[in-house]
Amino acid sequence: IMMVLIAGAIGGLIYGWFWWREQQQLARIEEVKQMDIARDKKWKQKLETTTFGTILATFSGQNSGITDVAISNDSKYVASVANDNSTKVWRLNDGILVQPPYFDHSSALLTVVISPDDSILAHGSLNKIDFYSFLTGEPRSTVPTIDAHTDWITSLAFSKDGKYIYSGSNDKFVKMW
Repeated sequence: IMMVLIAGAIGGLIYGWFWWREQQQLARIEEVKQMDIARDKKWKQKLETTTFGTILATFSGQNSGITDVAISNDSKYVASVANDNSTKVWRLNDGILVQPPYFDHSSALLTVVISPDDSILAHGSLNKIDFYSFLTGEPRSTVPTIDAHTDWITSLAFSKDGKYIYSGSNDKFVKMW
């Protein structure tokens, strides 16, 4: 009987420890969520009280000239592409770089666009359009790279429903994909 009581007590302690750890993790998740809500509220107040022409934020981190920017449709992120062959994404409300540079490329990137549902980021380079999961930076295996043009791709746009992408190039063509 003593062994059963000891085993039960140890089992209870182990269960209690795991329960406590889970509660600590849930509390941290809630704390982070509340910090995000507060940061968003502060950002919205700043937007509402600032006059046109006032610098609201500066996002730094590209190592070369920036060639294009795109804002997520939920207005929470800004993405940029640059001559240093990289794409970066920042949170608008605090300027934190949330995604390290996307995949390195062999040529400069001239244009970037985010899909209407904020799930895909596409950018154009010399003659290709590459597609990535927006916030993870992982290449989209379901959307292959498109060898799109014979010259630099200078502009990209998604259709409103996100089913198609349009590309413009120095080869003097606009293409719908």
